[in-house]
Amino acid sequence: MVETKADKPYLLSFSLGHAGDKCKEPLAIMTFAGDQAQNFHYMAQANSTFEKVGLNFTAKADRTRVAFYSVYYNTRTDDMSSLCGPVIDDVRVWFAGSKKIGAGFGFGVSVLFFWLSV
Repeated sequence: MVETKADKPYLLSFSLGHAGDKCKEPLAIMTFAGDQAQNFHYMAQANSTFEKVGLNFTAKADRTRVAFYSVYYNTRTDDMSSLCGPVIDDVRVWFAGSKKIGAGFGFGVSVLFFWLSV
């Protein structure tokens, strides 16, 4: 949960990538912020390891739930029994059209089949 102001626009931004662990592509997550939801797919291009993505939402209350989950049941190319998934990092919530509101935070996590509520 993050602190927000009702009826105000926000941007949830984060980095999406891979952990370099031979996880089969495609890598994808479903992202939720308030009443908005969006899929993000990551396909490595050349030497890239991540890309910046974002989701715009309007807060409905003074606290907003942010959640991520992996869309696919990915396994590694060298071990078909090991589950793996995309990595999210540098998660921030910004008041749209202004500077950072102080609710930004950063963390890195490999997203496997679970909800991560922030």
